Amino acid sequence: MKALMFDFDGTIADTFFIAVDVFRKLSDGRHENSDEEIEELRSLPASDAIRRVGARWWHLPYILYYARKEVHRRQDEIKPIDGIPAVLKELHARGYKLYIVSSNSTKNVNRFLQNNNLDTYFSSTYGNIGIFAKSGGLRKIIKEHHWKSEDCCYIGDEARDVEAARRIPIACVSVAWGYNNMTGLKRGHPEKIVKKPSELLDVFQPLH
Repeated sequence: MKALMFDFDGTIADTFFIAVDVFRKLSDGRHENSDEEIEELRSLPASDAIRRVGARWWHLPYILYYARKEVHRRQDEIKPIDGIPAVLKELHARGYKLYIVSSNSTKNVNRFLQNNNLDTYFSSTYGNIGIFAKSGGLRKIIKEHHWKSEDCCYIGDEARDVEAARRIPIACVSVAWGYNNMTGLKRGHPEKIVKKPSELLDVFQPLH
């Protein structure tokens, strides 16, 4: 594998606390938003979590817009997942081409990368992808950069990332430090789950 395509929120950037704040604000008085309920939602695929909270498809653009706006407003509070910067640096040094495919805005992603001195590790950022349309972003990278599907892998923190990769199809590695908890990740049946960033270096050995 030569091209590693990363999800952003929950995989590289620790934005989960903002997602929780957005959920609690938008659901206040409409749906339970306790810690226990949030953990239950983390165990569900995104489509099931949306149904559980009573959201409709026409609500999603507003929810996504509001979440992106909050990420932009609170950019200075967002930190990389502990251990991720060193891993990205090493993967880049090993010769992998790194990309980001995210439902967050390209502006938010690029600003975060620059703020944390991570931008030099990535060849391109593909943002503003619909939350259920990541397979389109992955196909775009493969087509634009003339990759073979067998040379690519998507790295994400949700079961829907696995689903997107399978539609190509390309390999997918799930990370256990993001939005879906371990129960939610297993429901997606990923090829591999890593529990901490350093384990990615065991999966992606130096290129020869």
